[in-house]
Amino acid sequence: MGDLDSRQSQKDESSENLLSSGGVSNQVYSQEKGPKSPVLSPEDIDLKLLATEDGVSHALRRAKLWSKYAKDVVCYVEKKTSLGQYLSWD
Repeated sequence: MGDLDSRQSQKDESSENLLSSGGVSNQVYSQEKGPKSPVLSPEDIDLKLLATEDGVSHALRRAKLWSKYAKDVVCYVEKKTSLGQYLSWD
């Protein structure tokens, strides 16, 4: 599961880079904790990606990382399921 945590931190860092490059002004506020991460609509994200020099490559790189992460999760679940079935054959 350590690999999954490191990939999550990579995702967080790439999101922060994208958001900090555009100077996002709309933030979501919680009553208890103050400002949270900005929430962007899909159209806003598309515009920010198109406005940056390497926006398309950034989007493709992120999709590739997400795909690898999803594959790892599926493999993990399949291994746990097969192990559970194997152990239930008393």
